Amino acid sequence: MVLKHAWGVSVLLATAALPAAAQDTAGAGMLHGMRAEVTLAEAQVQVRLQARMSDVGRAFPLTALAFTDAAPQDLVLVRDGRTIPLAVRAEGRRWMAEAPAVGLDTAQVELRYVVPVPVPGPGDADARAAVPLFVPGTGVGAVAADFFTAEIRLASNTRLVESFPSGFRADGEGRYRLDLSTMPALVRVRARPADASALTGVGVFEALVVAVIAGVGMLGWRHLRRSV
Repeated sequence: MVLKHAWGVSVLLATAALPAAAQDTAGAGMLHGMRAEVTLAEAQVQVRLQARMSDVGRAFPLTALAFTDAAPQDLVLVRDGRTIPLAVRAEGRRWMAEAPAVGLDTAQVELRYVVPVPVPGPGDADARAAVPLFVPGTGVGAVAADFFTAEIRLASNTRLVESFPSGFRADGEGRYRLDLSTMPALVRVRARPADASALTGVGVFEALVVAVIAGVGMLGWRHLRRSV
């Protein structure tokens, strides 16, 4: 429980820190919008990041925060039908890569990579994934309410039970969509088989902990009332 809350705090801090880091090399061009497509498969998450960019006349860095030790795999950049493999390296708690220049005109650039999915523990049917998002080291253009769009895709027999950022809405069978005016550091997904119980083994344990805390609080409240 403590680890979960500490991890959540680190997510919020990281989300706030990324835009500033991305603007350290603002001369590399401008980012005008980003779309993330996150598909949860059996053993991995397939990620497609579509970026609209302009004035990118030289190579630029890609940065993603390392929330786990599982490095993004098979990172490629797709531009005008060409697929260019990119090497991912670790620098502290960040994943880094170098992307080539994509031209001075407004261009659609796509990044593709996969992220391993941890194996659920005993009695836990949920699939969980923390998907780091690569941020181009460029300047940022005019920001609109839909500057960042994310879509989570799940199998037809699976439902979304938790996500970060929150606020994903159903957008067709197995699809969930969210529009934001800023880009988060990651997309966190927790999915559950549609026919699974609302409370898994882990969920039962968490529910019991909440019940115990609530019970202790109620006893304390009654004791306080009697002593007044």
